[in-house]
Amino acid sequence: MLRIPFLFNPVGWVILGVTGYLLYQSGKKAAKKEREEQNKPESSTKPAGAKKPATA
Repeated sequence: MLRIPFLFNPVGWVILGVTGYLLYQSGKKAAKKEREEQNKPESSTKPAGAKKPATA
């Protein structure tokens, strides 16, 4: 079997670059989703039967 090192072959650079880019994009999506969950209004996180606090 023929082994070609990734770092000395342009095809290896492409494979490493695509893998790194995909990891970057998945992390970016996860961070965006987490940020959106943190910024949701409180009313959407309360149970359906919860009452609003009484105001004086």
